[in-house]
Amino acid sequence: MNIQDALRQAAEKRGGLGSVADLVGKLGGTKAAAADLGVTQRTVQRWVKAEREGATRNARPAPATKAVRLRVAAQKGMRRNGVQIKGKVEAGPGRRYLNKRDLSKANSGTGITLTPDQTAAILDQLNAGNDEAAEELLNEYVGENYMSGGEWEFGEVTTFSLDEL
Repeated sequence: MNIQDALRQAAEKRGGLGSVADLVGKLGGTKAAAADLGVTQRTVQRWVKAEREGATRNARPAPATKAVRLRVAAQKGMRRNGVQIKGKVEAGPGRRYLNKRDLSKANSGTGITLTPDQTAAILDQLNAGNDEAAEELLNEYVGENYMSGGEWEFGEVTTFSLDEL
């Protein structure tokens, strides 16, 4: 798998880039989800019903314009606290020097940590569908963190995770 696919899958898994019902469960109810999304509680209830039953005349699914708001809401913890990157990858300072690495063992076994601002910048690019820009940011931030400011590039990815701090 390439790093763009791995990054998107890890963000979707940790960020809950899924359904309105996921957000309702995460925030503890439709009222909290409505406040978080800037819509009425009844609107959230209709969206959840539409997800459960499929779209009908009276229960339309959440419009696409709400999708990014849902993802951002689901990603609040990662955006607030930052993430720890772990995984087994082929990576190194440029394509010419790619080696198999276990990022979980980086920095004395704590993995590679991204700040909240770095995490938010990567998630913003993923949410906008700019996977290449997200990969460039990831390469830059890992280079700063792991290579003391040196160049960094990912090759083949075996496992990859973003763990909320």
